[in-house]
Amino acid sequence: DSSVVVPPEICALAMFTANAARKQCPDQLQQLVGGFIMLRLFNPSLVAPDAFRIIELAPSPHARRNLTLL
Repeated sequence: DSSVVVPPEICALAMFTANAARKQCPDQLQQLVGGFIMLRLFNPSLVAPDAFRIIELAPSPHARRNLTLL
């Protein structure tokens, strides 16, 4: 979709990861880059949004458990 705008920092990270992955498994490039971005960027911000200043207050223990399960 052409309406999606990816920040240049994430593009640079994806490019660096792709260059490193291309040497190891060029046939699985998209899966490796996508997995890396999900595991290192998006998942931590979902589990601990207060640590990344996405929200101001820490979630309750119940909410944090739900975020972990998500």
